[in-house]
Amino acid sequence: MQKGKLRQADEDSIRKNYVDLKENIEARELVDYLYQYKVISEVDKELIQEGKSKSERNEHLLQTLLNSGPGDAFRIFIQALIKMKYNHLKLVQEYLSQDVENTEPFSTSANDIPDATPLRQINIIS
Repeated sequence: MQKGKLRQADEDSIRKNYVDLKENIEARELVDYLYQYKVISEVDKELIQEGKSKSERNEHLLQTLLNSGPGDAFRIFIQALIKMKYNHLKLVQEYLSQDVENTEPFSTSANDIPDATPLRQINIIS
C-alpha cells in the first residue's frame, strides 16, 4: 500500500468533483473493495466505517484517497464507484470519456481486476 499524494491529474479530478462525491456516495459501500485492493489500510477502513454521519465518512474516505499514493488508487476508486453503481457521477463519466480511442471492454467483477488492468474504456461488461 503506497502512501503520499496522488498523481496531480488524479488529485485534480477528485478536487474538481469533491462536493459531488461527498454528497452522493456512501463510503461504507466502497471501503471493503478499497481495502481488498490495498488502497486503504485496515485502520482507515475502521475509521471510515465509524464515522457518525455520511458526510464525515465520505470526508475521511476522500482525504484518505487523496493521500493514497501515485499508484493505482485512483483507478481502483473509479472501479469501485462503477461496481457500486455510481456510474452517473460526473467523475466516473469524465474518467471513462478521457480515452475514447480505447474501446476494449473491461469487467466490473472484483475478481477480474489485477493490479495492472486498464480502466479508461468505454464499453462496460457487468
